Amino acid sequence: MLSSGYVLSPANVAALDEEACIACGVCVSLCPEHAIALSASAGRAVVDANSCRGCGICAAECPAGALTLGGFSDAEILAEVTV
Repeated sequence: MLSSGYVLSPANVAALDEEACIACGVCVSLCPEHAIALSASAGRAVVDANSCRGCGICAAECPAGALTLGGFSDAEILAEVTV
C-alpha cells in the first residue's frame, strides 16, 4: 500500500467543519477505528482520513453538527430521494 508513495482514502470519510466543532469529544469516544482525536493546540477534533472507515457514527452523534460523511450531506441525500 505504501510502496506507491501515496494512500487512497475512500470518498465517504468523515469531514470536519472546523468552525462548528465545539471540541466536546463525543466523536472521539465513539469512533471504532480511533480515527478522531482532540487537538489541544487547534482546540477542535482532528480526523485521520487514512484511518476513517466511513461508518458515520461520528456524524450521526455530533451535537454541533460539525461532522459529515462524504457523499451523505443533507443536500446529497435529498437529491437522491427527491423525484
